[in-house]
Amino acid sequence: NYQVMKNDRIFRIEGYLKQYHNLVKFDPAQPFLPASNTNSGKGYANGIDIFWRDKKTIKNGNYWISYSYLDTKRDYRKFQASAIPSFASKHNFSAVY
Repeated sequence: NYQVMKNDRIFRIEGYLKQYHNLVKFDPAQPFLPASNTNSGKGYANGIDIFWRDKKTIKNGNYWISYSYLDTKRDYRKFQASAIPSFASKHNFSAVY
């Protein structure tokens, strides 16, 4: 993680490498049977976040721009093998004024 705050401006960049162990898995044919639940799931997430905020350049203005890159796969819940979860998008960009 690296951050600089100066003259009403912020720049931040952060990288991460995460490993997941003991994620919950269950048999999709019997999802409500407690005996089908295990903690045998696993996965990973690698990525980078970049953030820029500026309250000075535009008079009476305030804006920020952010970008995130995410590479992730998980073998959990009822997945048959490691896959990208539905909530995980590879690229995210945001611009706010």
